[in-house]
Amino acid sequence: MEDKIAKHAPKEQRIEIMDTELAESRRKAILDAAMALFDRQGYASTTIDEVAAAAGISKGSIYN
Repeated sequence: MEDKIAKHAPKEQRIEIMDTELAESRRKAILDAAMALFDRQGYASTTIDEVAAAAGISKGSIYN
């Protein structure tokens, strides 16, 4: 349904939809990477740098 909205929505709204989808995608990548690392090496032994690298994003994106 978002595709239909995106095609007919004003440009500002389309950008907001794309930004939301990108944020959700990044959030999922971070969580997936973190869970895999926690499972493999434990929570206490996992660093933010490792999570960011495994998610394919910058360290700063973890905090944003």
